[in-house]
Parts: sequence; structure tokens; C-alpha cells
Amino acid sequence: MNAAHRPPSVARMFFAGSVLLLSLVAQDLRPAGACSCIVGLREGFLFPSSGELPANARGLLWWTGGRHVRAGDDAALGVRFRVEQLDGEGAVERAFDRVWIEDGLVLIALRSPPPPRSRFRFRGQRGEMPAVQLEGCIESCRKVELRFAAEPLAAPSQAPALELGAQRFGELRVRAGGSCSVHLYARQQPLRMRLPPGLERWRQALLFRTLVDDKSWKPAHSICEPVPPGRSWAGPGRDLLYTGCPRDPAEMGGVRLITLGDSGLEPGAHAVRMRAELPGTEIAFEASAAIELRCRP
Repeated sequence: MNAAHRPPSVARMFFAGSVLLLSLVAQDLRPAGACSCIVGLREGFLFPSSGELPANARGLLWWTGGRHVRAGDDAALGVRFRVEQLDGEGAVERAFDRVWIEDGLVLIALRSPPPPRSRFRFRGQRGEMPAVQLEGCIESCRKVELRFAAEPLAAPSQAPALELGAQRFGELRVRAGGSCSVHLYARQQPLRMRLPPGLERWRQALLFRTLVDDKSWKPAHSICEPVPPGRSWAGPGRDLLYTGCPRDPAEMGGVRLITLGDSGLEPGAHAVRMRAELPGTEIAFEASAAIELRCRP
């Protein structure tokens, strides 16, 4: 019999099974229990914590909170919006358009530019969901009051830098089917787009997207913790790349192991780009860097 086509022996099959078992043990996978979560609880407007947008911002973004709604499907979105300009005598309703950015993300865009330093109130209501601010909401609320600044946001004259933090090896919680999330050991690479001083104040007004080897990078800590489009699990303009590893990088040659969760990137060299844009405008810029992730340092 040709050795290249010889059926696997019992010993070889046992060894392969042992490797798989050791893979799971070495990862110290700890399921979070049966996965059960309600999507859409965080549905609402994405807004900067400063309560201020640049003068050339077109409006405010509404995120479906993880509900899958295809771009352009207003009926499936099922949200009634209202936009008012606030002045000393009360509120004046303003006309707006829905501009879809991508699935699950729509821009409530003013039809005419807002006056400098003007204040606006944005409301969204779906079904019987009250259009009131949710208690303890951090970045997505259903009623938001904010101010448009006098200064516009302008693209930088030179490409910003993509800063790479110190790599670290340790435990990381990632999403997984069935149990929502698992803990694994990983080589981790933090990164951050460094904005010029004039742009740093508008970091939370921008949408950021990370691409690794020209593919979208969008991890999450859990299926029940969806990350809004244009954000990341590390914050606006920040991200965390990783590759899953054995608990001891010296085990099994330091190669990436099979895991029940999202095991991240393949070990090796990668080209990383982070793109920033002001939604609904042509203002966009990006930063890039080369990284290498190995289980063995």
C-alpha cells in the first residue's frame, strides 16, 4: 500500500484526540453558561459624552442595539424620530432625512445645516418603547440633547499615526456560540489612532473601522455584548488584536489551538489599517501599521 494513502492507525487517532483534548484544557475555557440574551436593549442614539458635535456634522446616529436590520429597511427599523431645535422660547421641529450608513446603523441627518452653537433634541421611539432617556445609559439613549459647535471638523493634512501599545499575554474573554463567551489565553496587541490636537475633541463623533489584511476586524467579549458599528470593544479609535494560544506558550510548539470561542487572528505578520470618517460626509482618513503576533514572544 502506498504510504501516502495509508489509513491512520489507532495510535495516531488516539494521539490526535489527545491533542484536541489538551487544546481545550490548555485554554482553560470557562463557559459563561447557556447563552440567552435579549438583543436591542441598547438601541438608541450614539452620541459623544461631551454632548457636542462639530459644526459640519450632519446629525446623529441611531444604532439598533444588535437587532439585525438591513440598510434601507425603514419598516423593519420601526422607529419614529423627531428632531427639535431648542431656543430660549421653546422647541422648533426641524426636517431630517434617514441616511443609512450600514446594516443596523442609520444617520438622522438634518436637511439644512444647524446654526453655530445651536442646541438640538433628538428623539426615537419604536413601538411602545418610551422616547425617554434610559437610566444609566452610556453612549446609546433614545432621547438626546446636544450642541453643534461653531468649529467644523477638518481632515488632517497628514495621515495620523497608528500607535501600537506593548503586547501582553494573558486571559481574555471572547464571544462564543452556545455559552455567549469563553475565557482563553491570548497574545494581545493594543492599538490606537493618534489624532492631532484639533481633532482629538471630536474622537467620539467619528466612526472608526479596523481592517486586518483588508478584512474587517470586529471582535466582542460576548454574543450578548454587541459592539456598535464604528466603535470597538476597546473604545473609539482604539482596538485590541489577539491570537488564541495555549496557557503556556511553550506547549505544543506555541501554535494556536482549537477553541470553542473566537480564536482571533492567525499567528504571524499582519497589515493593520484603521479608518476614520465623519458619518454622512466625505471627510475620511486612515492610519496603518504592521504587527506580528506570536504565542511565543
